[in-house]
Amino acid sequence: MTMRTYFPKETASEEPEGASAELARLVGALEHELKERGSVGFGAALELMGWLGLGRREFAARLGITPRALARFARRGALGPAASDRLYRLARLVEAATRLHHGDRARAVAWLGARTGGSAAAGRWRWWPPSPATSGPWT
Repeated sequence: MTMRTYFPKETASEEPEGASAELARLVGALEHELKERGSVGFGAALELMGWLGLGRREFAARLGITPRALARFARRGALGPAASDRLYRLARLVEAATRLHHGDRARAVAWLGARTGGSAAAGRWRWWPPSPATSGPWT
């Protein structure tokens, strides 16, 4: 009996494509900026805000800052260190959700805003509740 030599099939590339690649590039740029400067330029915040399809008020709420603070960062051209860290974490979270949904941006964003199991009153938000500025008090 002779031994056969095993040649593994070419596997699919681990490089993300489409929306996932776009987010991976943004996350990489954010990580680089944070390491180099300790803060992130406002352009990166605008890019993620546009990618998520959020208005300024909603985006500020996701970062845990007021719309006025977001406007101040826009005038300065950069976010502060704490807001930069939150932006980076948000981008990583959105990137992971997008990979989970195979690059489907709409499903990833909807999934992040969905409640987890249980009744509506007992369910927890996956990551963010609706903005109080756009949908009334949180339930």
